[in-house]
Amino acid sequence: MFNKVLVDVDGVLLNWDEYFHEWLNLKGSYKIKNENAYYPSDRYEIPVNTAINFVNEFNNSSWIGFLPALRDAKQGIDTLRRNGFIIECITSFSNDVYSVALREKNLKNVFGYYAFNSIICLPCSSSKYNSLSRYKDTNMFWIEDKWENIFDGLSHNLQPIILDHKYNREIEHSNVHRFSTWKEITNFILTTKQYNDP
Repeated sequence: MFNKVLVDVDGVLLNWDEYFHEWLNLKGSYKIKNENAYYPSDRYEIPVNTAINFVNEFNNSSWIGFLPALRDAKQGIDTLRRNGFIIECITSFSNDVYSVALREKNLKNVFGYYAFNSIICLPCSSSKYNSLSRYKDTNMFWIEDKWENIFDGLSHNLQPIILDHKYNREIEHSNVHRFSTWKEITNFILTTKQYNDP
């Protein structure tokens, strides 16, 4: 059977942060006040409801169809595919039908039409716990940038990998591997005991 890797999208595959910042500044002058903060409300020091509305508006705008790859993500996905891995995306950005279509088109344009076996799109900021539950006890690799979703993976006995960002360095966990590049991630995956897709 083929091996399978589970991946988040924003902050892992696609450069969401930089393009959100560019989009946001078309609405006014918004400066990043805290680079170590994950949530836009803390990062820009704006009201929580305002930040939530901005994120939802951005995720349901045409911009979501044109995000570039983050760092060396394209090379990393290509490496995994060449080595026989099936890759499934789980992204909680929107469940609007047109936004989902733009996300799927964006991922296919950047990474290739057949790069991903499936793309699961959930409502913005929603939990991935239930989506990950179908992979429980498979020991699959789960690549994320947000600690809440990493912990969901741990609770299902997955192998979480966190892609390093300034905003996720406040926590370290002995069962979570941290890497800064996809080259590091793929080297780790290819040299680690693998599993069979159930």
